Order: sequence, then structure tokens, then C-alpha cells
Amino acid sequence: MRPVIVGCSVAAICWFIMFSPWSAPNVNFWGMMVGATGLLAAYALLNGRGKLRELYAFHPKWIGTGILSAALLYVVFFIGDRISASLFDFAPTQIAGIYGTKSQASPAAIGPLLLLWIGPAEEIFWRGFVQRRLSEKFGTMKGFLIACAIYAGIHVWAFNVMLFMAALVCGLFWGWMFLRFKSVWPSLISHAVWDLTIFILLPIREPHHKGIIMKAIVLYEHGGLDKLTYKTDFPEPAIGPDDVLVNVKATGVNRVDLVVRSGYPGITIPMPHIPGGDIAGVVAKIGPGVKGFSEGDRVVAWPLIACGTCALCKEGKENLCLNWKYFGMHRHGGYAEYVAVPAASLLKLPDQVSFEQAVTLGIAGLTAYHGIHSVGELKKGEVFMIWGGSGGVGTIAVQLAKLAGATVIATAGKDEKLSAVKKLGADHVFNHHKEDVQAEVMKLFPVGVDMIIDYVGPATFAKSHAMLKKGGRMLLCGILTGRETTLSIHLTYLRHLSIKGLYLGTKDEMRELISLTAQKKINPLVGKSFPLVDAARAQEMMASGENLGKLVLTV
Repeated sequence: MRPVIVGCSVAAICWFIMFSPWSAPNVNFWGMMVGATGLLAAYALLNGRGKLRELYAFHPKWIGTGILSAALLYVVFFIGDRISASLFDFAPTQIAGIYGTKSQASPAAIGPLLLLWIGPAEEIFWRGFVQRRLSEKFGTMKGFLIACAIYAGIHVWAFNVMLFMAALVCGLFWGWMFLRFKSVWPSLISHAVWDLTIFILLPIREPHHKGIIMKAIVLYEHGGLDKLTYKTDFPEPAIGPDDVLVNVKATGVNRVDLVVRSGYPGITIPMPHIPGGDIAGVVAKIGPGVKGFSEGDRVVAWPLIACGTCALCKEGKENLCLNWKYFGMHRHGGYAEYVAVPAASLLKLPDQVSFEQAVTLGIAGLTAYHGIHSVGELKKGEVFMIWGGSGGVGTIAVQLAKLAGATVIATAGKDEKLSAVKKLGADHVFNHHKEDVQAEVMKLFPVGVDMIIDYVGPATFAKSHAMLKKGGRMLLCGILTGRETTLSIHLTYLRHLSIKGLYLGTKDEMRELISLTAQKKINPLVGKSFPLVDAARAQEMMASGENLGKLVLTV
């Protein structure tokens, strides 16, 4: 009974000292501590309080060492790691994956200073106190074996066989060293060298190991904002031979993210799922078949994945790929620390374009560019209109249309947004909640407008149709107010109207967008940035329509 009591309680105490509930709240320490307390209480009832005191007759020297160890660990954890975080590109998730702990000391990395202290502190505690005390109570060999079993046992919580085996082998080795040399110093030095090798040198040489965990926003089922689950221990994605592992720095929030969360009509999304079609970050690792990219490159993802083998891909129309895939819909997206991206869907990002700007160019910017230049073929001197000129698509569309030499009309739902859109280059702006937009536009342009981008849907379709001049073009790229509407076939052919649909665009168009941004010819408007953990707040703002410009999540 006594070895069981000693083993369980000492394991709990050591675990509590090394990784307290305040530094790793995801671990059920309190259950462990309650269980150990229960065992101690039972022992005290069976054997008397005097026996309990005898069992835990701590030598004052080791009590002081334990307190000092805990204090120094906290000092290093909260101060030293912040110093080392500026010296090493070492994420807390990498430590978590290697060591098995769920502790996420964001935003700072768990630093080498902490790791250098953990080994010596453990040896002082385990060999200098636990093994010594157990040997005194149960004999040298029994104490050695019990201490090793306890040391391995406290690692079993992670259900990681390799971690358990490593702890068992190391515990036996360090325990043997203590027996052999009658001193804690040899095992202390050995433990420090082990930690240096496993936790510092190995991750720096190869910082992304199989099994590393990461932070991510994960959907386990469709539904409301409460279904966006912030995880700190989601598995880091594996990459194929032609893939690139991107360390995400920013991702965009788009209307399609809300639809994916609620359940996209006609598309089955496997769970668990990570949303996010916009991805910008740094290359963390490349597959063996990847050419043209190196670790550390700044990159942005083209939001589509084309098969490269279908008839349309072979015609050079990869944006119309018959087997297209979309980040954040058909596969995991950018709401995470890391994402696997096929190299064919990746573009280099110049230093002149920030990560936040880059994610405005993927879904929103590419839709605007493709519509204005490739599908709508807007010409100098024409009249262009867009409903909702203050959002991600609208703010870029206004600038691109003005750059093309068109007269630009835009709407917004608030007066303060109208002034912002005006500054971006719109010639005429209207509040679509307060004004009769159709009537006001027809006063300015009695024959109608040349081109309209309408991503609102049924609520504005008839007005857009009526405002087009003869030979005008309507571009549809959204279903905010519904998927179906009515169309006058008669008026459409009688007025020679063109109605075209589109989504996204080509990689070459995205390159041009990046170039325009780098040259300061357009200025992507980032309305508000949120940390990844606040993805639900960002989507709530998107749904309310309160945002001006693009909403961005930073990772």
C-alpha cells in the first residue's frame, strides 16, 4: 500500500509543480490532485496521521529545493521565454507536439531558457529527493524501480507510446547514474543535454515534425457561431511530395465561410473541418517534388486547386477546372497555424505587400479583378456600378474600375461608409437603405449604366436589370439574399443584355493584383483584424454587414 500511496501522490505533486493549471489549463490537474488527496486521506484513516507524517517526512533541504525549483520555473516561463522568442522562430505548438503537453504559452514561444532549467530541476527533484527518499524507505533497488515507474507513469496521460517509452528508458538511465555515482550531478548534466538535443537543436534543424499540433478554428458540425471551436491541439497537416506547408500569418473572412459553417447547399463537407479560403504566410516546409519555393519565402495562396488534367485545364482555363477544389470548403483552409497548399496554387508575395493586404486579394480581390477585366471587359469612359461598395469585393472593385478609366457608382448601408468609398475613387455613392438607388442612378444616367456587379442576389437583381443600358452587362457573383430569382427573357433579348456569372479568377490575374498592390496603384482596405481565437466575432461582424473593407484573422 505504501509504495502506491507514495507513487501516486509524488507523481501528482511533481506534475503540479512542473506544469501547473495556470500554465496548462487544458489538462485535468484537479482530477489528478483530488485522486491523490483521496488516497492520502484513506491512508491516514487506516494508519493514523502519525504514519502519514512519517511517510512524508521531507528533509528541509529538499522542501526548499522544490519551492525554489517551482519559483524559478515560473520566472523563466513568464520572462525567459519572451526573451528567447525574439531569438528563435519556435512555436509553442512545436514544443507541445514533442513533449506531449497541451500548454500553449501564446503569444511567446516556450524558450530554451525554460527547457534548460526543466532538466536540472527534474533531476534535483526526482533523483535528489524522490529516488533518495524511496530508497531510504524501501531499499535501494526497490526505491530505484518505484521512482522509475512513477517517472514513466506521469507521462502516460498523453497516451503517447513513444513519450512513455522515452520517459521509461530515460528514467532508468538517470536513476542508474544516480545509483552509480552517488550524486545528482551526472544525471542532471545528462538530462540538460537531452533537453537541448530534443527540444532545441532538433526543432531548429527540422522545426516541423510529424505529429506536431497547432492552433486552429475547427468545425465538428454545421450550425451557428458556437460551432467554431478554437483548438490548441489540432494535428498539424501532413504534406505530399508536391505540397508546401505554409505557416499562416493571416487569413481572410468571407461570406462563403458563413455558408460553409451553416452547411453549403449541395456540398458534403467532411468533419472535422477548418474554414478559410484566403491564405498568406511563410513557407515552413516543402515536399520533395516542389520547385521554386524555399523555406522562409513569403507566399499567398490562389484560392483554387485545379486538377491540371481535365479538358478545361488543358485549354489553359484552370480557374474553370471541372474537378476544382476550394480551400476552406473541399479541404482544410486558413483558419489555422499551418495549412498544406499544393505548390501549383501558391504565389510569392513581395515585401511591399503585407500579409493582411495579401488576403484581401484572393477571394474578394480576384473576384473583382476577374469580373471587371476578363468577364465584363470594362472600358475607359464606361459607367460601372457595384452594389455594396464598402466590403471586401467592393472596395477593390471601385479602385480597379476607376483605374480602368470608368465612371464609378457604388452603394453602402451607412453614411460613414459612403465617405470611405468616395475616397477610394467612387464618383457617385448612395445609401441603399435610405435612397431609391435605381431612381437616383437613372437621373444621372438616363440611358443606363454599362456594367453592374451584383453579389446581393434576388433583392437587387430586378433593379440591376432595369438600370442597364442597351447592350449592358450584369455580372453575378453572390447569393446573399437567396439562390433563385425571376428573369424577363423578353426584356433581356430585346435590350441586348448580357448576364454572366463568375467566381474567383486565374493565377495570372492574381499575380497582376499583387503587382498593382506592390506598386501602390491600388490600396486594399483592411477594415479590422482579429486574432484567430476571435473568429466567431469576425464572422458575426461579417454577417451583420458592419464591416468596412476586408475582415482579417491574424495567426
